[in-house]
Amino acid sequence: MRKPSILKIDIFRKHATTNTKINFLTNNLMEHKIAIYRHHTTKMHSLPLTPKRKQTEWTLIKLIAQNNNFPQKLTQNLNLQLQHKETNQVQINRKNKNKKMDNFHILQSKNKENHKPIQAH
Repeated sequence: MRKPSILKIDIFRKHATTNTKINFLTNNLMEHKIAIYRHHTTKMHSLPLTPKRKQTEWTLIKLIAQNNNFPQKLTQNLNLQLQHKETNQVQINRKNKNKKMDNFHILQSKNKENHKPIQAH
């Protein structure tokens, strides 16, 4: 959604689409069944949605899962895993941002004796 000074992001879904995905009771591979919900949940977490829009999307994902006999616990666990992964990635990025390179080695020849550490400034 676009306003003169603000750009808001939302997930667009066609009105004509149905909520039918791979039913949990089918003989399809479990990886294929889970992939659908992983895709939707990852998209929800990766876009900069407002908390209200994110909650609306999560409610829709749960509704689609329910309509396809997908156990609610599996979708919740998938969501928690992705949230945990996202939180860990943010923490790793913060740690790496503050790291400085102290020294490194330049190879001058094939002999290991000629490796000299160079101090970074």
